[in-house]
Amino acid sequence: MFYSKYIYSHNWNIGFSATTPESLIKKGQLERIKWLKHSYKDRFFADPFVVNSDDSIINVLVEELPFSEKKGRIARLIIDNKSKRLIERHTILELESHLSYPAFHKLNGKIYLFPENSASGKLSVYEYNENSNSVIKTGIMISEPMTDATLFNYNNEYWLFASKVPESNEKLFLYHSENFQGEYTCTNNGGPIVTGLSSSRPAGNIFTIDGNIYRPAQNSSERYGAGMMIQQIVKLSKDEFTEKNILSITPHSFKYNLGTHTINFYEGGCVVDGYGYLYPMAGHIANFLIKKRDELLHSKH
Repeated sequence: MFYSKYIYSHNWNIGFSATTPESLIKKGQLERIKWLKHSYKDRFFADPFVVNSDDSIINVLVEELPFSEKKGRIARLIIDNKSKRLIERHTILELESHLSYPAFHKLNGKIYLFPENSASGKLSVYEYNENSNSVIKTGIMISEPMTDATLFNYNNEYWLFASKVPESNEKLFLYHSENFQGEYTCTNNGGPIVTGLSSSRPAGNIFTIDGNIYRPAQNSSERYGAGMMIQQIVKLSKDEFTEKNILSITPHSFKYNLGTHTINFYEGGCVVDGYGYLYPMAGHIANFLIKKRDELLHSKH
C-alpha cells in the first residue's frame, strides 16, 4: 500500500528536560522536552545514560541502531548543552550481536559499562575509557540472557534488577551481591519479584528522594516501549521485595508520540527517549485514515 512506509517506518531519539527527580514525583509529569538535533537519517538513538555534564556539553551513552544493520551498538554522543545539538559521536562497543541499554557504574575513579547483550547469554562488564572512547572486557556479572540490567548500590550492597529472555517484558528478577563484580545471587528463590507487562522491565537508573527509593519501569501493556511507570520500592531485602506505583509517563510529543521507555537523571535534569514515525506528519495522517477506514468497515458489520 502507498502509505505503508509512513505507517511502519519508525524512529527513536533522545531528549532532555529540566525535570528533576523531586519535581517529577511532586508534579507527576515531565516538563518540556528538547529533542536532540542531529543530521543522521540512517539510524536512531535510544536508551540514554548520561556519563557527565557541565554548562557546555552533555556526554551520553546510547544505543545506536543503523537501519541497514538492524542491530544496536553502544555509542557516545557529545551534545551542546544549550542547543541540544549533536557535536560528536563515537562508537564505543560493537559486537556481532545486538547491544543496547548502556548502563554503567562508577567505582574508584573508573567507569564500568554493562550493556544489554542478551543474545550472548550473559551480562558482561567492560571498563570504559572516556579519553580513547574504548572499552576492555573485565568479566561477567551473570551468565544469563539479561535484558536492561539496572544496578542499585544500597546500604553498601549491590542490587541488580533485570528481566530475562524470553519473557523480558513481563518478569523482573532481583540479584544481590556484596561487591560490584562479585557473585550475584538471585533472590526470591530464583523466581520473579514482579510480573506483568505494565511494570516489570527496567527503564533506567533507580533514584532516591528523602530516603524513598523509586524505580523506573517500562509499561508495555499496550505495546513494547509505549510508556513508563515510576514505582516506589517499599521493601528491599534478600528476603522480601515490595513496591507500589506512583505515576505513569506517556509520550506527548507530536514527533515522538508512540512511545518512551528510558529515563535517567543527571545534574541538569533528565534525559529520556521517544519513539515516533520516521515521517511524523505523513504517519499521523495515514494512521488517522486507517482508523477511519476500520471504523467504517466495523459499522457496516
